[in-house]
Amino acid sequence: MQSKPAVHQYTRAPVKPARQYAPVPSQPPAAPAAQNSPVGIGVGAVVGGLLGNQVGGGNGKTLATIAGALGGGYIGNEVAKKNQ
Repeated sequence: MQSKPAVHQYTRAPVKPARQYAPVPSQPPAAPAAQNSPVGIGVGAVVGGLLGNQVGGGNGKTLATIAGALGGGYIGNEVAKKNQ
């Protein structure tokens, strides 16, 4: 009598679900808006006014003092914003 060949049954291994990833944001989060700094404006205006006062004479000296105070106030504010 001949023996029957062994029948092998193959089973499937359990399938793992695909790993899901969170979507990558297209843009980095926005930085909070820097606020104006009264101290930076004041210090910059004083320093700029003092430097502007050293230039010229008469009406030119007055205009240089005003321009220096305005420019110094702006620069002082910008420096203070970056250092917050």
